[in-house]
Amino acid sequence: GAGHLGTVEYNSSTLYRYATVNMVELVHLLGAEKAAQAVRVFGEAFIRSMPTGKQNSFANRTLPDVVYVTLREDQPVNLCGAFEKPVRKSPEGYAEPSKTALKQYAQQVYACYADAPAQSFAVGIGLDELAPAMPLNQMLTALERAVKEKLPGNEV
Repeated sequence: GAGHLGTVEYNSSTLYRYATVNMVELVHLLGAEKAAQAVRVFGEAFIRSMPTGKQNSFANRTLPDVVYVTLREDQPVNLCGAFEKPVRKSPEGYAEPSKTALKQYAQQVYACYADAPAQSFAVGIGLDELAPAMPLNQMLTALERAVKEKLPGNEV
């Protein structure tokens, strides 16, 4: 049963992470000003958070290749269906085909099932058809500003 002790295998993955924030509830609990700030802080923490396991064994400080953030006025839309089929390695590696799969799936969902988001933001290169790419801090500022503008009565 303990034959695996002392053996460590390396595993590298392409991961899709998804989160949603209910702004109506957040404004109800915190008020408009703090809710907009909370979205920015949550966004940064979600993007920069790293797994805590195997910190000394593996390079777990790898930041995302691309981040796609949307503001929706209807309901959250999870795009994990983009990865129902495994993304195979290409001459560009795994990241580029993964971004292509996400982009194509999002466009399909927006054409068939849900309206496109009210606003979209991207960090990293490769989702230009969905949102303009910008540096992380600029995206967080734009996100906070957009949330403030969308809040009821623009009371922020």
